[in-house]
Amino acid sequence: MQKKNMPPKKYNSEEERKAAAAPKRQNARQQETADQRAERLQRDSEAKRLKLDNETAEQRAARLLRKAETSRSRIENETAEQRAARLLRKAETSRSRIENETAEQRAARLLRKAETSRSRIENETAEKSAARLLRKAETSRSRIDNETAEQHAARLLRKAETSRSRIDNETAEQRAARLLRKAETSRSRIDNETAEQSAARLLRKAETYRSRIDNETAEQHAARLQHDAEAHSRYRRPTIRTNAIDLANINEKEIIEFYCGQMNESCEFCNSLNFMGERPPDRKFSACCHKGKIDLPEQDYPEYL
Repeated sequence: MQKKNMPPKKYNSEEERKAAAAPKRQNARQQETADQRAERLQRDSEAKRLKLDNETAEQRAARLLRKAETSRSRIENETAEQRAARLLRKAETSRSRIENETAEQRAARLLRKAETSRSRIENETAEKSAARLLRKAETSRSRIDNETAEQHAARLLRKAETSRSRIDNETAEQRAARLLRKAETSRSRIDNETAEQSAARLLRKAETYRSRIDNETAEQHAARLQHDAEAHSRYRRPTIRTNAIDLANINEKEIIEFYCGQMNESCEFCNSLNFMGERPPDRKFSACCHKGKIDLPEQDYPEYL
């Protein structure tokens, strides 16, 4: 019985046509040989490259949009096993590409990555910034908690080398800004630490200093003593001599009056009175009770006080 020539079936959309042809295409691919598969992949690759080279800006934007939507939909509906497999394939592909890239390709990749990261950070909201920093801190903490002794030593060595290289190449302005940030961070941490944290910090500092002195060589010992002597001579005696000269040639009429305000700023912790000019930015005084860390007992003062 001969088959009659049937008109081609009409489909409502391209997706419907592809879905109908999928079983036939899958069956043909299962029966093809290795050479036939290689030839098909080569033809598909060339056809895809040709189509991409000839597409307009609008066609490219539409294609990337469809690709992003398809990828997002697939990721949202994947199972835990599919997600793990996808991330594993992605990691292996990325590792293979990185291992085989040239020096120029690596430099270009790192440059693109830095520009993308900088652009994303500059345009993120406060909430996204906080969430990103939290994720970064958790990832870093988890990696550090699970690293071996060799990985720990290697990480500290890389960190020290990176810091040393950055310090060696910084300008005078960058160095001044770095030292200022370091001093402010240290001052803020010390001002907000508890009595136990303060004691532990001073103990660690003393142990580090003692260990360094115990392990220094004769040359290091002599150099340390020489440095201490020069620092004492540079910062002590010239100051005294300069002050003596200034006092001898001072003109009281040229002195600018220093006024730090009235003594009416009350400490919120111990109720002591302080000058307005001594008030820190956070309005918490340190000279009286160290921002509430020192509990001053009640005293019976004379009436005239």
